[in-house]
Order: sequence, then C-alpha cells, then structure tokens
Amino acid sequence: MQSHQLWRNRLNYVLAALLLLALAAELGFFARWQSQTIDEADHIHAGYRYWQCGDFGVNPEPPPFAKLVDTLPLVFDRPKNPGPPCASYDTGTSPDFAHGHDFLYSNDARKTLAKTRFFAASFTFLLAIFVFVAARKMFGEGPAFLALLLLVFEPAVLAHGAEVTTDLPVTCWFFGAVYAFYRYSESPTARRLILSGLATGLALVTKHSAAVLLPVLVLLAVADIWVRRRDSASADSSGGSVKRMRLLVRRTAALVVIASMATAVLWGFYLFRYSARPAGHEMSDSLTAYIQDAIRYGGVHSVLLSQIIPRLVHILPESYLYGLANVTIASSGGRQTFLLGHLYSTGQWFYFPVALVIKCTLGFLLLLLLTFVAGPYLWDEKKGETLFLTIPVAVFFGLSLTSRLNIGVRHILPIYPFLIVLAAGAAWQLAGRKRAWMYAVVALAALHCVSSLRAFPNYLSYSNEVWGGPQETYRYLSASNVDIGGGHIDERTYLARNQITDCWIAPFGSADLDYYGIPCKVLAAFSPQKGSAVVPRPLEGTL
Repeated sequence: MQSHQLWRNRLNYVLAALLLLALAAELGFFARWQSQTIDEADHIHAGYRYWQCGDFGVNPEPPPFAKLVDTLPLVFDRPKNPGPPCASYDTGTSPDFAHGHDFLYSNDARKTLAKTRFFAASFTFLLAIFVFVAARKMFGEGPAFLALLLLVFEPAVLAHGAEVTTDLPVTCWFFGAVYAFYRYSESPTARRLILSGLATGLALVTKHSAAVLLPVLVLLAVADIWVRRRDSASADSSGGSVKRMRLLVRRTAALVVIASMATAVLWGFYLFRYSARPAGHEMSDSLTAYIQDAIRYGGVHSVLLSQIIPRLVHILPESYLYGLANVTIASSGGRQTFLLGHLYSTGQWFYFPVALVIKCTLGFLLLLLLTFVAGPYLWDEKKGETLFLTIPVAVFFGLSLTSRLNIGVRHILPIYPFLIVLAAGAAWQLAGRKRAWMYAVVALAALHCVSSLRAFPNYLSYSNEVWGGPQETYRYLSASNVDIGGGHIDERTYLARNQITDCWIAPFGSADLDYYGIPCKVLAAFSPQKGSAVVPRPLEGTL
C-alpha cells in the first residue's frame, strides 16, 4: 500500500513538472519571437534607474517591485550605455518613453529583452505554483492538477506571462495574499500572519490596482466569522457569543498587523524616503500641480484625486501617490473604446464582461458555468473556500465595471486564478458524483487545451471559436486584446519572404523599426515617430 502511494506521489510530481515545462516552452517562445512591446522599454529603463540611482520619479506608474525584479540581471550585466547622470532629466510620460527607447537600443536590445523577460516570467511560474498549492489545499489533488492545467493553457496568461509589465506580477501577489490570509484564517499562527502581511505588501508595491486588496481582506474576515458562526454548534450559547467576540477582536488585530506590515513593505521599496527623486531633485510637475491641472484642464472629477490623495501626502511615498494619481486620471478620464465593431468615446460598463466572453476559451467558459450546477455542493461542503474565491472576484470585477479605461482584459487578470481554482473545484465535485459529469469535465478541459494550442503563438490576439479565433479578434476588440507592438519580427519575415521594400507602416508602439529591419516608411498621420514621412496621394506600395 505504501509502495503504491509512493508511486502515485511520484507520478503526480512528474505530471506537475510536465505542465510547468509546457508553460516554460510557451513563455520562452514569446520571449524570443516577440519584438519590444509598448511599455517594456519604459519599464526596463525605470527598473535599472531604480537600482542605479534610486530615482523613483522615473515611470512612477506602476510601483517599483516588478521592475526591480525584472531588471535584476542588468545590475550584474552592467549595460555598456547606463544612461545620463542620475536625475539629470525631466520626468513625465514622454521623457520616460524617450529615455527608455534610447536605453534599450543603445545597448544590446535582444539580450536585454531576453534576460528581463526571463525574470518577468518568474512571476507566472510562481502564480502557477500558488494556484496548484491553493487548489490542492482547498479541494484536493485532482482539482489541483485540473487548475494547473487550466492556468498553463490559459491564453490571457500566456499572452502576458513573459512581458516586462506588471499585469502578471500583480495577479500573482494578489492571489498569493488572499491565499495566505485563507491559511491564516484556517489556522492562525504568527508565521502565517507575517506571510500574509508580506504578500499583501508585495501586491501593493507591484501595481496600484492592488489597493483594492485591503478592503477585500476585510470582507473575507467578516465572511470567515459569519461562516464560523453558522457552523458553530454553540452559536446560541453565551459561551459561543464570547468566542465570536474574541474571534472578531483577533481578526481585527490581524488586519491591523497585515495593513501595517504591507505599509512598511511599501515604504521599504521606496527606501523609506518620501521624495520620489534623490536628494536635491524634484519632479518636473509637483504632485499638487499635476492633480490641479488634471482637474482644471483635463476635466477629471474624482474624489480620490481631489480629496483622498492630497491627504495622503507624507503618509505614503510621493512616487506611489504620483502613480496613483496617474491611474486615477486615466481611469476617470478614459479613452476611446472599440467593442463589437462600435467605437465609443469612452469606456463602457459592459466592456469587460463582453471581452471575457470573447477572450476566454469555450472550454473554460463552460467549466465556469458548471460552478452554478455544483454551487449547492460547494456551499454545503466548502463554504469558506467558496467565499475566499468569489469575494475577491466580485469586488475586483465589480470595480472594473466603473472604469472608463477599457484597453484590454489584462487589467482584470487578477480575477483569473480565483476563477480557475473555483472552476476546477466545482468540476471535480461534479465529476466525483456521476460518470457522465466526469466525461464532460474531461472533454471541456481538453477543449480548453486544444483551443489554446490551435491559437499558438497568437495568444495575445486570441478569441474563441465562436468569434472566429485570433484572425478575427480585431473585428470586436482592439488595443492590448489584439496587439501591443510586438509583431515586428513577424513583419520583417513577411517582407523578406515576399521581397517587399516599397512599403508603409503605422506602427503600434515605441520599438525601433531600423533595429528590427523594417524598411517601410512611417505613416506620420498615425504614428508621429522620428523619420515619419508625409503621406502622398495616392498611396502606393504595401501598407
């Protein structure tokens, strides 16, 4: 019996290793064959300047943690052109992108991208481990492997899993922080409380959207107390009331400790310094002026921007507040939104629900529908786990409906691991009750994997078969649902194969076209880059 269990455990480890190898292969292909995407040069340059100068005025949105991790190899590699003296240039989005472009392409761009993307992919691997461990703890080994399988072949994860951006890192630590708090709620110990505080802090210092994590933890604590009250056999006794009061006090104290630790971690990554830039240097626009200009000239109306952020001066680091203001302005002001063939002047509340239906595989969508079928079983047997998986989704997704910045499902990636673990747990509940359900679950998981593999390597522009697949996504969605400027290697291959030199291009992004061997003239009307040409009438050549 022990020998059988030993072989079973070994087989489980082999299966998990194979799935992680598949994830490594998929992310590795992206890292090698994608040209520089829109934000990567900016993030790489900013991360290196943090290590080099401690200048957090460079690209303050988003916070520094992921950028520091991604650029760690550059600290040892020492780029041949480290850039101008510390804090010697203006801050702002345009200067940041310009200096990022110069930094990347004055060094070995291919080597720099490969190394930083390798470190960026570490967050995706860590997320995969978190999902596997959480699903195993909550539902068992079978659901853990199913959850890992769903994550490894999830197109949205693969599309952004090796980018030098913050979408996957915040997804990793948002989920990790909730899981750490789940473990603490299950069995409170000092070690678990510390891990929960650290994970929450790392989430906060990765992306500003993680700020919603703190109210999520409060709601989870309330939900946990409610579940324990319902399940307690002595709920109506006076002794039970005392226990509930003690539990409430302990959970409140735990949340205070977590928030304090998270704030300390946040300050630590900014070197416990309020000023965004090194001593003697200031932001080109002060935080006050930046906010006032957005309100006065940008027409941005937000209580967070006008009332809350100004009151947090010196309570939180300047760079963090500057980035938070930037996010608030972008989210409140919004941008043009393209959805289902219509162009809207700003974001729409139904954007993310529709985008999810387009961008998720049919297999995964149907597995999510099975959670409603398995709902009564989950509620009876796994009430606490269900709440810990659904409350974060409800809060994060609910807030996303109010955003006017609708440029891609990557902005709601933090809900994916919760949905994956929930779908895996629900599917396994049904599969264990009736053989027909087991066949259905296997078929849907296979459909998920096959649909993902069929889209290879076009995960970024993925849409499921109902919407025509990656080749048709542009008819319904735009921006980072389709393209983030990383296609120049494919363009170069296409032009060379067809011997095309007389061509025009409207590039989406900030990559150096000469570096990638693109011989086309740039359409100035669409992309005012250096060297842009006036568009003749009529336009001749390949477009």
